[in-house]
Amino acid sequence: MRGIPVIGAAGGIFEVFVPGLFLLLNIIGVLYFLPFIPEDSKAQLSQIISNPALSLIIAIGFGYLMGVILRIFRAEGSDKWSGKYLRTFEGNCKKGEKRSNLYGYENFPYIGWLGVTCQNSMPREVLDFYYDTWARFEITDKTLEGYKKESVSSHKLPNEVIEKLASIKGLSFRSRKSFLKQMQDTIGNSDTEKYEYQLLRYACLWGRARSNNSGRSYFNFCKTVLLADDKLTTEIYSRSSLSRYISGMFYALVMGIVLLTFTLLLQLILLKLLNLLLIFMMLVYFVAILAILQNLRYMRVSEAQTVFYSSFKNRDSFDFSKKSDSSKDK
Repeated sequence: MRGIPVIGAAGGIFEVFVPGLFLLLNIIGVLYFLPFIPEDSKAQLSQIISNPALSLIIAIGFGYLMGVILRIFRAEGSDKWSGKYLRTFEGNCKKGEKRSNLYGYENFPYIGWLGVTCQNSMPREVLDFYYDTWARFEITDKTLEGYKKESVSSHKLPNEVIEKLASIKGLSFRSRKSFLKQMQDTIGNSDTEKYEYQLLRYACLWGRARSNNSGRSYFNFCKTVLLADDKLTTEIYSRSSLSRYISGMFYALVMGIVLLTFTLLLQLILLKLLNLLLIFMMLVYFVAILAILQNLRYMRVSEAQTVFYSSFKNRDSFDFSKKSDSSKDK
């Protein structure tokens, strides 16, 4: 199983080398435009670049080095900026946090939003798998608010049931079984059986959505288990590699636009020169950054969904209750 991307592999090229090379080219370009760089130093730099063999060595060595530095800035950082962008500009997300836009407010791997997707459009078997292996349940203010504001009559809970649930606000449960057991103690067996679907519908959405970890450890565990199957490796890695490549390019573009801005200001102050080429490049970088912010969160959601769907396909590997029972029989 792959660890750190290797320079010769596809992951190493796109996740590390390409963003690093892009940043390296920006640094070299800035050195040409900085007004206080001596002309003889620029001439030496031109000689190095004109030498194909030396340029290749520098591009590979320093490009990979820059890429590794960019990889230190994890994808979670750019993902959070993407979420902030959606909450500010995306029509559905800027209306405020609710069930239909949870993807814009959650942290990776968006376990609450996976629940919404399963509830809305997946077969019952997939929803049961989500409840039994991925979901965590908690009664929070947002949970109670969701129960109260539910507009679909078949999904609504009676007010007296919601009032009883308010008495256990703050309790969290690691399994559907323990959650339903608490529901039986709180609202009674008959109401629990009658409203099981409605109770589960919101209780799984906001427990870990606000957590810093938000199920990341379990996601990594599932990913590790799935990567033992070579048939799934390509699909999972292609999704994660694309997200990391775009994240690396985001940081490279941000650093590039900072370097260009610094150079433009120095030229304007010291040389009284307004460099239109630098302004054009900054505009291109800015548009690229906006495009990444607008779409990165959706790509990360797709990455999480790929791991979830793959875990359902290999659900026998995650049925720990059966394995526990079989070990007891032995």
